[in-house]
Amino acid sequence: MDKEKTLNRPQAILFDMDGTLFKTESLLLPAHQRLFDMLREEGLYTAPTPPAERMMGSLGMLLEDIWKVVMPDGSERAHARAGELLLQLELEGLKAGNTELYPGVKEKRWPG
Repeated sequence: MDKEKTLNRPQAILFDMDGTLFKTESLLLPAHQRLFDMLREEGLYTAPTPPAERMMGSLGMLLEDIWKVVMPDGSERAHARAGELLLQLELEGLKAGNTELYPGVKEKRWPG
């Protein structure tokens, strides 16, 4: 009884893109600067923009912990808003194609 085995095609595949397919800093660093400009415009943060190295050095941490490192003097409200803005800015950057792929990664634009 030789039954041919077939694999079901997955509905979705999840993987970590940033730091794997594209250089995280190519998306994060412009977002970092704009994020703090926006926080100041909204009156939620008045200090100078923290060094980008703090943000880069916090990658891999939980978002709430990242803000404690990046802007320890920021309020809880500023931290929450920073998380919202970072997501918004990074999604805008991804949609606009503002990322630098690692060598050897083939570029594919997805619809949407």
